[in-house]
Amino acid sequence: MFQKKQLSVLDWFGFHILMIIPLANIIIFLILLFSGETNKTLRNYLWFQVFAVTVFIILYILFLSQLPAIMALLENYMNGLPG
Repeated sequence: MFQKKQLSVLDWFGFHILMIIPLANIIIFLILLFSGETNKTLRNYLWFQVFAVTVFIILYILFLSQLPAIMALLENYMNGLPG
């Protein structure tokens, strides 16, 4: 299904429906990602998702480590406001 040179709208719709199914989506994702026969556009899309999630996790961890300092700054700012 995902091996054609060009994927149709119905193929993309089917892909997104498959990604809704819990647990099966992870298995299908990995099979499509590492299969040499998967459409190049779809494989690039899957690699982008891996990259985006990785960046999000890194930023989330960095933000959480700075959360006490950010909260202290906000508290100091709010205490310094008139009224």
